[in-house]
Amino acid sequence: IKDGDRVILDSGTTTQQVAANLSERRDLIVMTNGLNIAMELAQSEDVEVMLTGGLLRKKSMSFYGSVAEKSLRDYNFNKLVLGVDGFDLRAGLTTHFEKEASLNRLMCEIANEIIVVTDSSKFEQQAFHVICASRAIHTLVTDSGIPEHYVEELTKQGVQLHLIDKTNL
Repeated sequence: IKDGDRVILDSGTTTQQVAANLSERRDLIVMTNGLNIAMELAQSEDVEVMLTGGLLRKKSMSFYGSVAEKSLRDYNFNKLVLGVDGFDLRAGLTTHFEKEASLNRLMCEIANEIIVVTDSSKFEQQAFHVICASRAIHTLVTDSGIPEHYVEELTKQGVQLHLIDKTNL
């Protein structure tokens, strides 16, 4: 993420870690459906923070529903940072909550670039609700525990991989 980007930052604990590393960015606009993400970014002077609004899912402190979806449609975003519950080469990117999957699909449709952030425990996992196919993503940030056949297949699909050494986490 660069200065001046317009970013959708999905809810979740992994994406909260991304938010924690954005404080040095300038002229950044971030819309999120995560209350924890908004609180994290509120400390950053040069990051404009927008919430989607909508119904609050208390379990994850994230917003969803038609209000959240409508608010996303009103703007242009060049990047989406998406967290997932499951990542399977055949099933695609998945999540456990149907209404979150619907919101995530819209996020994928309207952003120019899809960046997935997830730890290696999510690979070869399938949650019930599909967000998108793995070939739809542009960049994947994960740890070095990713199965090798995922590295090979995603590289063939043209996905830019950023593997973080697990010993540095």
